[in-house]
Amino acid sequence: MNQGKYVFSQVMDYFPHWFHEKAFGKYDGDFHAKNLNSYSHCPHLMICPLTGCRSLKDISLVLINETYFVTRAKTPMRYDIVKNNNTNDLAGIVGARVIHISGYISKKKYPKDLRLLKFDDAEKDASVVYCLN
Repeated sequence: MNQGKYVFSQVMDYFPHWFHEKAFGKYDGDFHAKNLNSYSHCPHLMICPLTGCRSLKDISLVLINETYFVTRAKTPMRYDIVKNNNTNDLAGIVGARVIHISGYISKKKYPKDLRLLKFDDAEKDASVVYCLN
């Protein structure tokens, strides 16, 4: 697992916010921008050559396919266990499973396998279950 910064974030450290404001602020390029301003747009354009993308549509497809999420699992969640993994008691993980959602609508919305991790918090005397991809 990565312990330091990723290469792209190291490259982005060379482009501070003030430099961008100086370069792009002169032409008032964000005049009509609502959600994606030029400062947010710049990293997307810079990552294109690194990922082999030819357009912004390619980037959006990469971001959609490689987006990760972590959420608390709901108690009434219905799923089938695909695989039980080994646990790490030192990290507080008491359950690690690969699951497949079995609810009709949920299965259609997310057909891929998910991971279900159960942590025991000794300080609060509680257990928490997380669902992640």
